Parts: sequence; C-alpha cells; structure tokens
Amino acid sequence: MYTKFYNLKEQPFSLTPDSHFLYLSAQHRDALGHLLYGIRERKGFMLVSGEVGTGKTTLCRALIKEIEREAEVGFILNSFLSAKELLKAINEDLCCHRSAKSKKELVDELNQFLLQQHGTGRTVVLILDECQNLQMPVLEQLRMLSNLETEKEKLLQIIMVGQSELIEKLEREELRQLAQRISVTYHLQPLDYRETVHYISHRMRIASGTDGGGDGDGKGAPSVRFTRAAMKRIFLYAEGIPRKINIICDRALLVGYVKGKRRISDWVIRRALMEIQKHPRAARKKRRYSRLSILRRVGLLCAAGALAWGYCMSWGWIR
Repeated sequence: MYTKFYNLKEQPFSLTPDSHFLYLSAQHRDALGHLLYGIRERKGFMLVSGEVGTGKTTLCRALIKEIEREAEVGFILNSFLSAKELLKAINEDLCCHRSAKSKKELVDELNQFLLQQHGTGRTVVLILDECQNLQMPVLEQLRMLSNLETEKEKLLQIIMVGQSELIEKLEREELRQLAQRISVTYHLQPLDYRETVHYISHRMRIASGTDGGGDGDGKGAPSVRFTRAAMKRIFLYAEGIPRKINIICDRALLVGYVKGKRRISDWVIRRALMEIQKHPRAARKKRRYSRLSILRRVGLLCAAGALAWGYCMSWGWIR
C-alpha cells in the first residue's frame, strides 16, 4: 500500500522470515559461522536458541542458502509430532521416503539414504524449528538418530532450533545423554540500540533496491527518514527484538502514508503504538465501563429503595 509513496520496491518490515532481508549483526554472523563449522566438521548435534522473534528461523533460511550446493537439507517446521510422525516427515522432506511404515523401517530407509549421500561426498543436514515443543519420546528418537554414523564421522547433522525453554528442557536428568551430544551451541540475544538503528536502515535499503546485495539497480533511494527520537522510541518498545521492530516500523510507515508524512517522527511512532495497542486497551476499558455501569445501576436502585422506604415511614404507611 505505502511502498510507492516511499519509493520502495517491496515492504521492508514483513513478518515472514525472508533471508533476503537478513541483517547480520555480529552475533548473527557468529551464529552462522558456528553452524557452518559444525556442519562441515560433521559434529552431529548443534543447538541455536533465542527468545521469540530474535531471527532464528530467518537465520536458518540463510544457512540453507549457504549450504544447499554442498548438502541435502531437511527443514522441519512442525514440532507437534510423535516420534514416528517425525521420522516420516524427515524422510519425506529429504525425498527418501518410499514404503516404510514402522519406526524401524523408517530409520532403515533414512540410514540407506545417508549412506548413499556419504558415498557421493554430500552432507545431510536436518534443521528442526520450534524444538521447545518436542515431547520427551521425540527428543529421545532424535538422540537415537545420532547413532547413524560411520567409524569416523556422523552421517546426519542435526540442528535444533528453539526458544529458551529448550535449554531448560535439555537440563533435565532424563535428557542428559542428548545434551551431552550437542557439540555446537549458540544463543541469540536481542539487538542493542546501535544494532536496532542499523537493522532498520538495512531493511529499508534492501526494500528500496539501493543495497549492494539487493536486486535493485542501486538508484532511487527511499523517500522516508526515521528521526533519532523515533529510533529511540522503537528501541524502547521493541527491546531489540527484530519481530517487534518489524511490527512497529510497518505500522509507523502506514501511519506516515495515511498522514502524508515521509519523515517518521516520534509522534508517528507514538501514534503507531496507540493503534497497535488500542484493541486490547479498548476491550479492557469496555469491561471496566460495563462493571461501573452495573455498579451505578445497583447504587441507583438501592438509593431509590431507601428514599421510598423513608417516604413510606414518614407518612406512617409502614409501622
């Protein structure tokens, strides 16, 4: 809606995990380096964790682009699966599922595929997103998959991606064997203020096609500017979480478009925040006013009753 108004080729703050927009902060670059090292050295189990919205899924998609020429990659997004359903999903995503039905047959089918790929010199990588939702039997099944190996190296490289709850889950006594097999770990932290400013600028350049790595011709800079006060307000609201930054910036650009403003000021950000938060707040006010109206009505009825009682007493109708 607002892209033409701001001279943009696409929306800069979409919530979809598009690796084209990936902002490689120092920690995201480190995380990507850790994963590439683990894959190429065939370390077996790797773990990437972080709070909601810190860019874990986007990082995974960037990793897939980096290794797709040298590896076969399976990317499982649904974490609400049984152990057998997970095995089937892995084989289907790796395009090696044939007619296996039991868990043993599915593992044998996968093992045969891994040996074939190993024979051609290709690595097989399995990325599992939202792993904090996996049940204990499923996590145990993953541990058993790490036994698929030759005498010298692991045949399957497994990357577990999840929120901070996953770390807490892996600290349980019954999962100590799985935790001990994780050789590469990285925890993504929220962006600081300086990184938040660079993140917003980076996505605006990509969306306008003026970034050197983008698809544009390098011409036509975006006709929009975020003021310093606006940046500070965004950081205070988003607390360095990329997804929350996207939400407020997208709404701010819409407010600016509606108001005909190409300068995104603190006022525009505050207006955008009001729009984002108004529905829950309005609902709370409605509930509060509804309770007050009931109390007022009860109070009026009690007052009317008391007046009627006093009137009747004064005339001697009630003795």
